Amino acid sequence: MMAFHRKDILVLSIIIFCWIALLLLSDVRGNFPLNDDWSYAHSTKVFVEDGRIELTGWASMPIITQIFWGSLFCSFAGFSFEALRLSTIVFSIIGIIFCYLIFNESTKQVYLKFVATALIAINPIYFLLSSTFMTDIPFFTLSIISTFLFIRFFKTENKYHFLIGFLFIVAASFIRQIGVLVLLSFALTYSLNKNKLLRKKIYSILSVLVLILLLFLSQYLIKSGVDNPLVNNHRTDKLLDAFSIVNVFGLIPLLKNSFFALIYIGLFLFPFLINHTYLLLKRNSFRKSKFYLSIIASSVFLLISLIVFNKLLPLRPNILWKYGLGPATLKDVDILELPHIDQIHQVIWIMLTLIGIIGSILIIITIFLYLKENKFKKLIYTDLPSIFIFITICLTVIILSLSNFYDRYLIQLLPLVTFLILQTNNKEIIKRSYFAEKIGYLILIVITLFTVYETQNYFSWNRCRWEVIKYLTDDLKIQPDNIDGGFEFNGWMGYDPNYIPNKSKSWWWVKNDTYIVSFGELKNYTVIQKFEYQSFLKKKYLYALKRKN
Repeated sequence: MMAFHRKDILVLSIIIFCWIALLLLSDVRGNFPLNDDWSYAHSTKVFVEDGRIELTGWASMPIITQIFWGSLFCSFAGFSFEALRLSTIVFSIIGIIFCYLIFNESTKQVYLKFVATALIAINPIYFLLSSTFMTDIPFFTLSIISTFLFIRFFKTENKYHFLIGFLFIVAASFIRQIGVLVLLSFALTYSLNKNKLLRKKIYSILSVLVLILLLFLSQYLIKSGVDNPLVNNHRTDKLLDAFSIVNVFGLIPLLKNSFFALIYIGLFLFPFLINHTYLLLKRNSFRKSKFYLSIIASSVFLLISLIVFNKLLPLRPNILWKYGLGPATLKDVDILELPHIDQIHQVIWIMLTLIGIIGSILIIITIFLYLKENKFKKLIYTDLPSIFIFITICLTVIILSLSNFYDRYLIQLLPLVTFLILQTNNKEIIKRSYFAEKIGYLILIVITLFTVYETQNYFSWNRCRWEVIKYLTDDLKIQPDNIDGGFEFNGWMGYDPNYIPNKSKSWWWVKNDTYIVSFGELKNYTVIQKFEYQSFLKKKYLYALKRKN
C-alpha cells in the first residue's frame, strides 16, 4: 500500500467536511419516501415492527443487508424515513473514504486523488442518492470496500484481506445480486496467473459458487417461509428470462447500451480526464494537433449520429432528467409529459453529450494504450489489480447493457474506471499542468453548483407534495384511495401486486383519481388549493386538483 500521509488525511477530511456542508445546504429534510425507496422502506418497517422479512414485488433485489442496516438506525427512535436516510448518508461517507483509499493504491499525487474522490462525492447521482434509502449507495460502499480488500490481497497475498473482502461482497450481493460479478472477476483474475497454486485457484472459484448458492437459498427460504404474495419477486424472474433468450441479435443492444454507458462515464469523469489527457500526451509521442483533431472529428461524427437518431443525454434517465435531478413522479409531468416544470435547454444537452463522447474516447484510448504497452499476458504477472478491475468493468457493463440499465447503476463503475486510468500513470510523476488543473477545478465547481441546486429543488418540491397530501387527508378528510399523489405516495400507501393498470389513470396503483397532486393545472380538474415551494432562485408551485362533476 502506498504511504498514507498527513496530507492525505487532511485532504480526505476536507472532502468529507465540504460534502456534509453541501448536504446541509441542500436541505434534505423530510419524513417521506423518494423514488423506489418506499418499497425497501416497507420491508424495513415490517422487520422493525414484526421481526419478519417481507419483500414487495416491486423490489428486484434481495435487499436483506439493507433491511438489517436500516433497522439498526430505526432501533433508536422507531421507524422513519429520515432515520433510513441517515443510514444511507453514513454509508455514503464510508464509500467516499474507501474511494480515496483505492485511488491511493494507484498514485502518490494528492491532487489526482483529490479530484478523483471529489468527482464521485459531488457527482449529482451519487449526491442525491445519498439522501434516499435506495439500494445504490449501500451496494456501492460495500462493493467498493470489497474491491479495495481484493486489490490489497493481490499485492500482499494476505488471506485476511480476501476473507474480509469476501464477507463484504456477500453483504453487497444481498443488496444487489450483481455483486457476484466482483467476486467472479476476482476468481477469474486469480485463475489466470500461472504462478498461483491450483488449490488456491479452486478455492477462489468455489467462493463464487458458495455466494451464488447462498443467494438462491435465501430467496427460497424467504418465499417458502412466508405465506405472502408480496415476496414473489416477479421482476427478478423477468430479468432472468431476458438473459435466457439473448441471441446473436442481442449484440446490437449490447453495443448500443455499452456506448451509452461510456458516454455517461466520460461525462462524469471529464474534469479528471482533462488533466489525464495532458499526462497522456507527455507519456506518448503524439503530435498534439493530430491527436486533438482526431478526437474532435470522431466526437463530432458520433454526436451528429446521436442527434439524427434523437439519442442525446439523458439516455437512461432515472436520476438525471431533462428537467434536472430526481424523477418528477407526478401524473402531469411523468405520464402526460406536460411542460409544467422548467427544462434544461437542448443546447446544453448537446454540449454535455459531446463532452461525454470525448471523455469516453479518452478512456478507451488510455486503456488500449496501457494494454498495448504492457501486454495482457505480462500484466497477469505484474499488475493483477488492473486485470481484476478491468474484468469487473467489462462484466458489469455487459450485464447492465443487456438489462437496459438506469443512469444510477453506473456510479459503481466510476471509481473502477478512475482506478484503471490512475494505474496507467502510477510508475512516474510527470510535471503538472496547472492550466489543466484550473480547468478541472472550474468544471468541478460548476458540477457542485448544479448538484446542490437540483438536490435542494428536488427535496423542496417533495416536501411540498406531502404538504398537499396532508391537506387532502387531514384537512379535507379525503381517503388515500381517492388520491393520485404520485408514484411514491401511491406505492407507499396502496401498493398491490395484483393491481391491474387502467389507461385512464396513472399506472402506480391509483384506485380513484378524484384528487390529484400536480405541478400544473389539468383538463377536467379544478384547482382547490395552490401550494408554494422555494428553490434557490425562484418560487414554484404545486396544485391540489379535484375532478369536475
